[in-house]
Amino acid sequence: MASYKTDTIRPLLIASLLLGISMLWLCFNFYHIIVLSQQKDQIDTQRYLLVTFRSAVVDAETGQRGYLITNNVSFFDAYTEGKTKALETYQAIADNYQLFPAIKPLMLQVKALSDEKFNIIESSIQVQLDAGAYASHLTLSKDKGRTVMNEIKLKLENADLLLLAQRQTYEKQIKKALEFTILCGLLLVIIIVGILIFSYKRTIKLFETVLETKEASESFAHQAEHDMLTGLPNRRGFEHFIELTHSNAHQRKLQYAILYMDLDGFKAVNDDHGHNIGDNVLVEVAKIITGLLREHDFLARLGGDEFAIVINHFHHQKSLIDIASRIIASLNRPLNIAEQTIQIGVSIGIARFPHDAIHKETLISMADAAMYFSKKKGKNQFSFISDTLAA
Repeated sequence: MASYKTDTIRPLLIASLLLGISMLWLCFNFYHIIVLSQQKDQIDTQRYLLVTFRSAVVDAETGQRGYLITNNVSFFDAYTEGKTKALETYQAIADNYQLFPAIKPLMLQVKALSDEKFNIIESSIQVQLDAGAYASHLTLSKDKGRTVMNEIKLKLENADLLLLAQRQTYEKQIKKALEFTILCGLLLVIIIVGILIFSYKRTIKLFETVLETKEASESFAHQAEHDMLTGLPNRRGFEHFIELTHSNAHQRKLQYAILYMDLDGFKAVNDDHGHNIGDNVLVEVAKIITGLLREHDFLARLGGDEFAIVINHFHHQKSLIDIASRIIASLNRPLNIAEQTIQIGVSIGIARFPHDAIHKETLISMADAAMYFSKKKGKNQFSFISDTLAA
């Protein structure tokens, strides 16, 4: 039984172990995908900061141009806001250099160029204030500022290309990880389903083996308590039934009787016709007696030509007399066995619980003694144990 349990549980344990390991691996893989996705989002944020930085520098330059064209000092606010936003944005970009070291050299160049750009803007504004809008060196400063601005845009575009390339790398890694996860998940499902199917078939086979073993055990148990020739319970089966019957009768204050029987003339049948005919006679006797009994009565072959009946639920001695008389009359008729006429008889001894004895062993002995008394009286008749006492 322990082996059956082990063989049944082992595949389930393997499937559970695989499932547990796979779930841990899937959790780790999904965590890796989440990290890659976060890094991709950080790249998008960094690219947005590059665009914001460029827009801030452009806004500052626009404020400068507004002042140069209109000579209105209110454009200083736009310049100041653009410069402040550019410096703050650059600092935000610089804070992420450890995540994106590839763009650091370019951004350091951008920082230097932006500082130069702001210096040019502020110088042009100061010239405007001191010398007027048509100073010759003001035109030169505008040309230089345009060149610096173009370089800033170029550096920012290059930095954005580096970030975009890194983003594409992350996207490929995410796609590959997802495909690998799906493939492994499908493979895992196939493996687990295979294990469960194997476990199911193995379990069914084990159950079939258990049932076969149980059936064999029950068959052996039946054979141990039944006579192989007649199919009736044997002496062991009789003793088992008497044990149950006696216990029930004792507890519920019921009565039962034992009819102990021995065939008359059976030895002559074996001597004259052979044991095969004798065996057929025993089978026929078992059929005849069984047909005369009620459903809740019990018939056993104790061995040789000895039989015993347990009569339950009788109320009067007359019921026992009727049963014994019918058995004697039926067995006293000639039997046609293998085209031969066989004549036998039966001697019966009867003992009742609790009238004759309260112990089952004593009751059996009394029924046996009454049967021998019937033989002494002339055979082919019945006797109660009380008859032996009166004789």
